[in-house]
Amino acid sequence: MHITPTSYQTTLCELNPNYSIRLYMYGISYIYLFLGVQTPNCIRQTVFDAVSLDYKHVSVITDATAAATPDVHTANIFDMKNIGVVTPTLEEWCQSTEKFIS
Repeated sequence: MHITPTSYQTTLCELNPNYSIRLYMYGISYIYLFLGVQTPNCIRQTVFDAVSLDYKHVSVITDATAAATPDVHTANIFDMKNIGVVTPTLEEWCQSTEKFIS
């Protein structure tokens, strides 16, 4: 499945409701945020949207996201962990998915 935003949709800092409906219809319950700039903005908003929409498995790859300072990044990752988000490094995530690749 490939979802492409149309010219009038803002998808940078939220889990667009139309996408959420499509993901639900396809039975997708895992959301991985692999990279992004500004952990306290777009990454955080998308994560909180996904959790509030009851996605069961939301992950942020911590060393593929960033913020203006390491302290801001760490504080936001801490907040996301507190709402149940899984926060592996890219290496940890790759190791955990090796069993699915054959």
